[in-house]
Amino acid sequence: MSNNVLPPGYISEDGKLKQKLVRQWLGQHIIDENMVMIEEMAQAGVDLDYRHLHNLSALTYAIKHRKMKAIEGLLKLGVKTNLLDVLSPHVNPYLYAASGTLIDIINIMREYDPPNKVIRLNMLTQCMRNHNSIMLKYMIQHDMFDDFDLHEASIKLMLDDKHLKLQPKFRTTLELIYNKVDLGNDDLTLAKKIDAARRQAFDNKKSALFKAPAPKPNIRRRPKP
Repeated sequence: MSNNVLPPGYISEDGKLKQKLVRQWLGQHIIDENMVMIEEMAQAGVDLDYRHLHNLSALTYAIKHRKMKAIEGLLKLGVKTNLLDVLSPHVNPYLYAASGTLIDIINIMREYDPPNKVIRLNMLTQCMRNHNSIMLKYMIQHDMFDDFDLHEASIKLMLDDKHLKLQPKFRTTLELIYNKVDLGNDDLTLAKKIDAARRQAFDNKKSALFKAPAPKPNIRRRPKP
């Protein structure tokens, strides 16, 4: 372990890293975008996915300060973008970037580690809560809802959440995603797409009903006297 990486005093007597000093050291290297030192710290045993920096991971901290060189350097080192703490979901790198509509940073992260379904559901919820039409349009354009289930339970919860207070256009888009309607550009309005999706769902149920074999009648004959 190089003294240039962790100076004397950063290791306690039991061999563990002193988190306060590591936080100060790592944070400064991210601000300076000194990837050589950050890589050496990782090799020395510093977990870059741990939230050393005031409850932020190294990547989220770099996103906070818009340090593009550090962001890409950390991604090359293999930091994780899909870690999600249910108690603090906003500290996830994707959700942190989405809250600020930092599309250029999201594009870089997607090249290395695309957001999984759970993260994308959280991004969608965040878009709805913040009425972020730019981020929602970005997600639609990049097919981020294609693998969602028909009548996805998490989306149903959003639609039924009275405290969410969705604007009409956001509720309409959410209903389209819920019904797995193609969100591409065409001549149909969103309202017509929703109606078409509902009719299709009804027709599918009706078709399945007619295709099902008719139940055999259960005829009971009266015993002969």
